[in-house]
Amino acid sequence: MFRLVSDLRARWRSRLLLTAAVAGVCSVVLMLAAGAYRTSSVADRYERSIGLDFDATVIQGTGVPMTEEVRSLPAVRRAESYTFVFGGLASMDSHESTSALVFAGFEQAIGARLVRGRSADPSTGNEFVATPSFMEETGAELGARFRLSTFTQEQGDSNQFGSSEPAGPTIIGTLVGVVDGPQMIEFPTPIAVFPRRLLDQSGIGVSQTGVVVELAAGADLLRLRTELDALPGGANLSIDSAEVISPAMRRAISAQAWGSWFLAIAAAIAATAALGQVLTRQLRLSTPERTTLTAIGFTDRQILAEVSARAALPIVIGGLVGAALSVAGSGWFPVGYVRPIEPSPGPLVQWEAFPIMVGTLMVAVLVWVVVWSYRSQAGVRAVRPSPTLDAIAGFASPAAGLGVRFAFTRASRERGSVRATMAGVALTLAGLVAAVTFGASVGRLIDEPFRYGSNFDVALGDNGGQAIDPVLASNLRDDPDVTSLMFYAVAEAHAGASTVLLSGLEAVRGTGTPVVLSGKLPITADEIALGRVTAHDLGVGVGDSIELVGPTGLQSFHVTGLVVVSGFGRNEGIGKGGVVMLPGLARLDAAAAIVVAAVRFEPGSHGIDKYRAMFPEGSPDERFQPSAIVNIARVRTVPFLLAAVLAVLAVLTLSHGLFTAVRARRRDLAVLEALGASRRFVSRVVHWQASAFAAGSALLAAPIGFVLGRTVFARYADGIGAVDSAALPMLAVGGLAAGIVVLANIVAAMPARMTRRATTAVVLQTE
Repeated sequence: MFRLVSDLRARWRSRLLLTAAVAGVCSVVLMLAAGAYRTSSVADRYERSIGLDFDATVIQGTGVPMTEEVRSLPAVRRAESYTFVFGGLASMDSHESTSALVFAGFEQAIGARLVRGRSADPSTGNEFVATPSFMEETGAELGARFRLSTFTQEQGDSNQFGSSEPAGPTIIGTLVGVVDGPQMIEFPTPIAVFPRRLLDQSGIGVSQTGVVVELAAGADLLRLRTELDALPGGANLSIDSAEVISPAMRRAISAQAWGSWFLAIAAAIAATAALGQVLTRQLRLSTPERTTLTAIGFTDRQILAEVSARAALPIVIGGLVGAALSVAGSGWFPVGYVRPIEPSPGPLVQWEAFPIMVGTLMVAVLVWVVVWSYRSQAGVRAVRPSPTLDAIAGFASPAAGLGVRFAFTRASRERGSVRATMAGVALTLAGLVAAVTFGASVGRLIDEPFRYGSNFDVALGDNGGQAIDPVLASNLRDDPDVTSLMFYAVAEAHAGASTVLLSGLEAVRGTGTPVVLSGKLPITADEIALGRVTAHDLGVGVGDSIELVGPTGLQSFHVTGLVVVSGFGRNEGIGKGGVVMLPGLARLDAAAAIVVAAVRFEPGSHGIDKYRAMFPEGSPDERFQPSAIVNIARVRTVPFLLAAVLAVLAVLTLSHGLFTAVRARRRDLAVLEALGASRRFVSRVVHWQASAFAAGSALLAAPIGFVLGRTVFARYADGIGAVDSAALPMLAVGGLAAGIVVLANIVAAMPARMTRRATTAVVLQTE
């Protein structure tokens, strides 16, 4: 204790600087870690904040909303609904039409919460709330008035709303509030939500209704399914998840959270190494001090305890100050598209995890100091190159051979481990290669649409109607510019309480059929191919049989394959749903009609332009992207940001390892000069040592990184049901390896110059 107090009195300025350094570094690391944890928990915290506790969503594809019928079921405790309305909004001031989708019902049922203004009065049908994208598109303020022009049910069912004037009622609505939520992030299309009272107007056409349901005590989804089937037309109702934040959105949030965690972990490793080295260098005892203390009776354990106590003070105080600073910076998280979901903007301390993060970082730095202080007291044994290394070095030139030996064996007086240093560099480079591999694979998944089911140029007719325009279908069949034409009908069936969204395929010509992951496509009416996610949820695989219930009744199907499902209707596809032949779909729903044509045109034929006039509603030249792809596209830069951080860490680790290793060889190099080697020869030895060390680390890291990156991507792709073949960015990795070797030689230039300038006799006397 006397020595600790004396040290603080004598060196308080340097100790204060050490504490400030620890505080600054720890604040950055802890801020990144707290931000990662905050991002990973944002979905659950948002759902708790919105105050809804629904168990399922009952989806009704067509017809008058059955909200009251569902609400009256014994298994249902509470039910709220939202219904898509065939209609369009236009500003009363500018008379410009908007692209907004119009719903009638309860805005919280679509996962939205009020962020400005007030909710629409449920007793009237002429007020509405809108999403931020609506406000941005229209430039409207609260209180603005819009004209809602609606189409009749007949117009909607026959797709006339794209080519005829609206014949339904016209309502003047007032904008009274702004709502926002995860659904608005996934689907940024402007949305306006009127009260359910809007549907009391006769003649308004509707398409799909979602009824979010809270189950009664003791009820489950299977009981709900049974009671729905007993309703008139209940077999046409399907059950979906009632999560406010969809699984696809959760996967995207999880991807950003994992990316943030990797950044935090990489920063923590770099911080531990950097702080550990600085603290060890500043706080360890010199050889004369250690000798004196030993002479007056100090044991090695007591000496180590003193060094540890010296280090603990700046680590603990600096760590606590850094923790406080990191809380102030935690308000920057979450970042990007996840930020609007955060229910508690501003600084936030999550006490269940934050103290653990602080303690772990401080302990890691302290352990580093203790371990390296202990190693500095240990004796050093002589080392000899292995026979294998001698054999490899024997084939090289003298300078190269010596450089290889120096690179892979430690010096006789060196206390560090060459293997440990190389392993640290190789693991960091492996993480860098894995991040680049994963990022390149994600980019290819996003940029090559067939990998997520869009293996066509455009889908015509998929606009909410009940059947495709017969004239459009006939023209497509006869058009010589159409190289691939697939017609699809859509229907729903259920297996137990699970809903399966089905596509009935009629392959007219071309190769635009769904991509097969395993097995084969169905051929007969009793065969089915499933998306990977649906197959996993139902517990079936290729070769199994499955029983599905549709409006026509119970039917059995043989699973022939797993495919990437194309998204049509309300099915986003990829890994969800299934594909049957058109006669197979008729077994489940005799009324199912073709609603969409998936078309691929002859390159250069301008086929999309030709059909734009026949498809005025929608954008046939814009390819549909499922929300899972949209969400992963938002975080496609995260792997490369992680790669940049790992690259910095690799540079620091490599530079420190090489600088230390070359300096440890000063005596050996001086011996070479004493034996007659020129200084130019000695410089070549140093550069060969650096090149061999860097190349060996890169060769060890590349296969590990490839395997890790490809494995992580395959798990992600399998999780959404996409094509799971990963990219192999050989050029990028080759350039990385070359850059590492060049960097190693740049780093080695300084100690090589110092070695050339040093006097041989002085080095031999002092080393």
